[in-house]
Amino acid sequence: MQARLRAVSDAQSTDELIARLPGALEPATRRWFERICERYPEIGIPAGAADAVVRMAAFSEFAASVLLRDWPWIADNLEAIGRPFDRAGIAAFADEIGASADDTELVMQRLRRRRNRELFAVLWRDLAGTTGVAESIEALSDIADAMLCAAGEYAAARFARRFGYVRDSEGEPVELLVIAMGKLGGRELNFSSDIDVIFAYATGGESDGPRSLDAQTYFNRLSRDVVALIDEVTEDGFVYRTDTRLRPFGESGPPVVSLAALESYLLKHGRDWERYAYVKARLIGPRPREAVRRALFDELILPFVYRRYLDFGVFESLREIHAKIAIEV
Repeated sequence: MQARLRAVSDAQSTDELIARLPGALEPATRRWFERICERYPEIGIPAGAADAVVRMAAFSEFAASVLLRDWPWIADNLEAIGRPFDRAGIAAFADEIGASADDTELVMQRLRRRRNRELFAVLWRDLAGTTGVAESIEALSDIADAMLCAAGEYAAARFARRFGYVRDSEGEPVELLVIAMGKLGGRELNFSSDIDVIFAYATGGESDGPRSLDAQTYFNRLSRDVVALIDEVTEDGFVYRTDTRLRPFGESGPPVVSLAALESYLLKHGRDWERYAYVKARLIGPRPREAVRRALFDELILPFVYRRYLDFGVFESLREIHAKIAIEV
């Protein structure tokens, strides 16, 4: 079957445009458009957009898969896709998911589809040359932040209905803290990046719901719910591959750590590479109370990263890490 998805009010069909592609790209691109035509035989490409749509399918397998899965929405929204990244829109989506009463499967579907549409739009603008590299990377990082916020708030609300809240000595709810590390922490994600996060909480105690849990168990289970919402593969794919191994003691340590335990670990076991990794640490989600922020950054992370005194071992450690990176490259 020939791909004949014709542009509305445009003399060129996708067939003609695909034929102009470099030989190595033409067969795979033609197969993608054959599948799109079979699935959506009545939906054409808006005038003037045929060349851009063909290039998206030719240059990115991810973009081609989104075209196949979501072509009706894309065809109706090509003008909006080309506009600058809408930070307010993605933040509003995160708030909507966080307050949603939808079941988990539907929320997972909405997160994945919105993420795919947002990444498709970033790629569209990048290939069109309407945004630069820095703007694209910033948008990709904002999208990841919003997806994590949405998943965290939704999971926390559902969890609280079953187990109540862990509360501090003043009776205030204790929140799950999501610490972004690596490329996410540095706001420098690319299209294929996974996300590195550390989950923490400020203080202990027990939850006050119908079924009470101690703080460690409560936040362990809550963090797993958040990761599942983001990381689990469904028919719509995944939102982000999520790596939590930068936490204290890595895979052998608990999924979530209290700030007291994190401080103890960094003082007794913190290694040089962790010192440098925490340079990029930042919190994702609603800003916690000032006392919690101070306890995490001013009293814990900053003193660990920026030591009062340096010795020559620091410079030797930097040389060793640099050498290992060079060998791997």
